[in-house]
Amino acid sequence: MPFPTVKKRRYRNRHSRCYELSIKTMFDLADAGKSDGVVLVHGRVTVVVSGRVIDHAWLEGGGEVYDPVSDTTRPIAEYLARHQAVAERRYTLREMCDTMLEHHHEGPWHRGRIRA
Repeated sequence: MPFPTVKKRRYRNRHSRCYELSIKTMFDLADAGKSDGVVLVHGRVTVVVSGRVIDHAWLEGGGEVYDPVSDTTRPIAEYLARHQAVAERRYTLREMCDTMLEHHHEGPWHRGRIRA
Protein backbone atom coordinates (compact mmCIF):
# COMPACT_ATOMS: atom_id res chain seq x y z
CA MET A 1 0.00 0.00 0.00
CA PRO A 2 1.59 3.35 -1.01
CA PHE A 3 2.00 6.35 1.24
CA PRO A 4 -1.43 7.90 1.90
CA THR A 5 -2.12 11.12 0.06
CA VAL A 6 -3.92 14.26 1.12
CA LYS A 7 -4.29 17.61 -0.52
CA LYS A 8 -0.91 19.20 0.08
CA ARG A 9 -0.54 22.68 1.38
CA ARG A 10 1.61 25.05 -0.60
CA TYR A 11 4.58 26.44 1.27
CA ARG A 12 6.79 29.17 -0.14
CA ASN A 13 9.90 27.98 1.63
CA ARG A 14 10.37 24.40 2.79
CA HIS A 15 14.10 24.66 3.58
CA SER A 16 14.97 24.00 7.26
CA ARG A 17 11.31 23.31 8.15
CA CYS A 18 11.33 19.49 8.20
CA TYR A 19 10.07 19.15 11.78
CA GLU A 20 7.25 21.65 11.36
CA LEU A 21 6.14 20.35 7.96
CA SER A 22 6.28 16.69 9.05
CA ILE A 23 3.98 17.47 11.96
CA LYS A 24 1.59 19.48 9.78
CA THR A 25 1.45 16.66 7.24
CA MET A 26 0.79 14.11 9.98
CA PHE A 27 -2.11 16.24 11.25
CA ASP A 28 -3.45 16.60 7.68
CA LEU A 29 -3.36 12.81 7.30
CA ALA A 30 -5.13 12.38 10.65
CA ASP A 31 -7.82 14.90 9.66
CA ALA A 32 -8.39 12.90 6.46
CA GLY A 33 -8.50 9.60 8.40
CA LYS A 34 -5.34 8.35 6.70
CA SER A 35 -2.73 8.40 9.49
CA ASP A 36 -2.96 4.69 10.42
CA GLY A 37 0.42 3.05 9.86
CA VAL A 38 2.20 6.38 9.31
CA VAL A 39 5.02 7.33 11.67
CA LEU A 40 7.02 10.49 12.16
CA VAL A 41 10.75 9.76 12.03
CA HIS A 42 13.51 11.87 13.57
CA GLY A 43 16.99 11.01 12.43
CA ARG A 44 19.94 12.15 10.38
CA VAL A 45 20.51 12.41 6.66
CA THR A 46 23.42 13.29 4.44
CA VAL A 47 22.73 16.23 2.13
CA VAL A 48 23.32 14.91 -1.38
CA VAL A 49 24.91 18.10 -2.74
CA SER A 50 27.26 18.98 0.14
CA GLY A 51 27.77 15.67 1.94
CA ARG A 52 26.90 17.40 5.22
CA VAL A 53 25.10 15.30 7.86
CA ILE A 54 22.07 17.06 9.36
CA ASP A 55 19.21 16.35 11.74
CA HIS A 56 16.04 15.71 9.76
CA ALA A 57 12.41 14.60 10.03
CA TRP A 58 10.32 12.62 7.55
CA LEU A 59 7.25 10.38 7.50
CA GLU A 60 7.10 6.67 6.76
CA GLY A 61 4.06 4.65 5.79
CA GLY A 62 3.00 2.05 3.26
CA GLY A 63 6.63 1.13 2.53
CA GLU A 64 7.41 4.69 1.45
CA VAL A 65 8.99 7.85 2.83
CA TYR A 66 7.47 11.30 2.45
CA ASP A 67 10.09 14.03 2.78
CA PRO A 68 8.35 17.34 3.49
CA VAL A 69 11.31 19.51 2.51
CA SER A 70 11.66 18.08 -0.99
CA ASP A 71 7.89 17.31 -1.09
CA THR A 72 8.67 13.88 -2.55
CA THR A 73 7.67 10.29 -1.86
CA ARG A 74 10.09 7.39 -2.42
CA PRO A 75 10.37 3.74 -1.42
CA ILE A 76 11.97 3.49 2.03
CA ALA A 77 15.04 1.55 0.87
CA GLU A 78 15.71 4.05 -1.91
CA TYR A 79 15.37 7.04 0.43
CA LEU A 80 17.61 5.50 3.10
CA ALA A 81 20.30 4.66 0.55
CA ARG A 82 20.17 7.97 -1.34
CA HIS A 83 20.36 10.11 1.79
CA GLN A 84 22.32 7.71 4.01
CA ALA A 85 19.39 8.25 6.37
CA VAL A 86 19.55 6.91 9.90
CA ALA A 87 16.27 6.78 11.81
CA GLU A 88 16.87 7.55 15.48
CA ARG A 89 13.26 7.71 16.77
CA ARG A 90 9.81 6.87 15.39
CA TYR A 91 6.58 8.37 16.70
CA THR A 92 2.98 7.36 16.09
CA LEU A 93 0.44 10.18 15.88
CA ARG A 94 -0.39 9.78 19.58
CA GLU A 95 3.28 9.66 20.63
CA MET A 96 4.01 12.69 18.46
CA CYS A 97 1.24 14.72 20.13
CA ASP A 98 2.24 13.69 23.65
CA THR A 99 5.93 14.36 23.05
CA MET A 100 5.33 17.71 21.37
CA LEU A 101 3.19 18.85 24.31
CA GLU A 102 5.86 17.69 26.74
CA HIS A 103 8.72 19.51 24.99
CA HIS A 104 6.87 22.60 23.68
CA HIS A 105 8.65 22.56 20.31
CA GLU A 106 8.57 20.68 17.00
CA GLY A 107 11.76 18.67 17.40
CA PRO A 108 14.06 16.96 17.52
CA TRP A 109 12.87 15.70 20.88
CA HIS A 110 15.30 12.88 21.65
CA ARG A 111 18.38 15.15 21.71
CA GLY A 112 16.91 18.47 22.77
CA ARG A 113 16.31 21.37 20.44
CA ILE A 114 19.44 21.04 18.35
CA ARG A 115 19.09 21.97 14.69
CA ALA A 116 21.68 21.72 11.97
